[in-house]
Amino acid sequence: MIKFKRIVLPLLIGLLITIISLVSLLIPFYYEENRLKENAFNLNENISLNINEDNFTSYISFITNNFKNYELMVFSLNDNTFSTSLKNDYSKEDLLSFSFKENKIITIYDSNILNYEGFAYISLNKNTNLYLVTIVSISTTYLILKSLLIIIPILILSITLTSWILIYKKYKKETLYLKHQVRKLRQIAKIETMVEYDNDVENLANILKDTRRKLDIELQNNYLSEKRLDFLLDSIDQGILVLNTFNEIILSNQKARDILNFDKNLYRFNENDLPKELSLNIKITLSTNRKMVFNKEINGRVYEFNTNSINSSFEESQNNKSVSILIIDITDKYNSEKMKRDFFANAAHELKSPLTSILGFQELIKDGLLSSKEEIANANERTIKEGERMNKLIVEMLELSSLENNNLRPIEKIDVSEEINKILSMLDNQIKEKEIVIVKHYEKCIIKMNPDDFYNLFKNLIENSIRYNLPRGNIFITINNKNHYISIKDTGIGISKENQQRIFERFFRVDKARSRQNGGTGLGLSIVKYICSYYDFEIKVDSELGKGSEFIINF
Repeated sequence: MIKFKRIVLPLLIGLLITIISLVSLLIPFYYEENRLKENAFNLNENISLNINEDNFTSYISFITNNFKNYELMVFSLNDNTFSTSLKNDYSKEDLLSFSFKENKIITIYDSNILNYEGFAYISLNKNTNLYLVTIVSISTTYLILKSLLIIIPILILSITLTSWILIYKKYKKETLYLKHQVRKLRQIAKIETMVEYDNDVENLANILKDTRRKLDIELQNNYLSEKRLDFLLDSIDQGILVLNTFNEIILSNQKARDILNFDKNLYRFNENDLPKELSLNIKITLSTNRKMVFNKEINGRVYEFNTNSINSSFEESQNNKSVSILIIDITDKYNSEKMKRDFFANAAHELKSPLTSILGFQELIKDGLLSSKEEIANANERTIKEGERMNKLIVEMLELSSLENNNLRPIEKIDVSEEINKILSMLDNQIKEKEIVIVKHYEKCIIKMNPDDFYNLFKNLIENSIRYNLPRGNIFITINNKNHYISIKDTGIGISKENQQRIFERFFRVDKARSRQNGGTGLGLSIVKYICSYYDFEIKVDSELGKGSEFIINF
């Protein structure tokens, strides 16, 4: 259909225009021809009525002198009568040929007979036996119309044919180009089936339609693959970002967008959008192809940035380098390492004090500076006390180290009220010494824990409530099985708001002098915190300075 419209239709239109032109010219042409023929006939009729052997020469003269476009010939086959306004001389055979065309209009085209172009009517006057030939020469209008009848169709046909040839060549060129593009498109779509590529546009259109269906499937698969890739990238806990030399974003995942605070639709980073350290390391990586690693704190979290140059084939432009950025959240690792450094520093300090006291007392005894039995006994007692303090510190450090390793521990069913009562019995001397009243609100409750962890958890909390309580104070122990919590509340000195955030840090003491005097190591609440974390318990502190503290464990 397309081929017909573009090639055959113009040719048909050209032919139709030619036919219309011919018809429009033929009508006036035949009208003019009939007019000339009618004039020849009328002139012949008028002269034939009055002509005879005596006056035909006068008619010849009259026609010659008065009518330029008319000629007259009179002749007889019986005698030598002959007269004409024409200049040619004619033989007997010529005149005889005229006689055969009696009562007819003949068309003369520069004939051998008359050497004239026009229309002639031949009649026989039976009274006089004279043949009368009236001739009308063709008019200018007739000549023009006749010429146009030849020229215009030829011209229109020539234009039509030329246009058709040009259109056909253009059609062929476009079809060849389209065929080339269809081949390329099918290569892109990875369609290997054999196809007959002819020059028919409709066939190419059908091939394109088939290729489009294949591409639709490929695009849908690519879309799903992109979605799956986005899902996988967004599920990764590390930030992933790929940039080119123009800071245009080639790839990113949700973690990277959250860390660097940019939208998924962002196309390119401006100069000040990225942290200065990151921008600097990207430039170094792109210029030297060296892998760069540095740490950066952002919004209270510590991240490790790894920048690495990647193959330029990752991008469409082969001349454009790219850099990958892996962002790892190392906050916990950083804090853990910091805590370990602080731990060893604090441990060394905490161990140094009792060790110095022990060495000091023993040197005094050795050097004889303490001579009386009472002084030596007092020095030994204090040495033993400092040794016990060191031992307790080391034991708690080992317990904390064990908890940090997250080693699996045997789990048992524990009756909470029964085990807490055992801890209270063990601490009975301290309770009685400060005349503290224990108020119990127990419900039957069984939890699954390691017995040692349970002991360390509640022994430290109860011991702290005794240690930092006021004489004759109260301790309220609540076991609520329905709402799944255990509360230990005292009426002691309390904890200020600013210190509540740090009480679970290792070796942190609100009152260092008082803590050491009471035998505290600064590790008790750190152990409590680690045990709660191991069992996914939630521990809350509700305290006000001078009004006591309450520790609530939700299990």
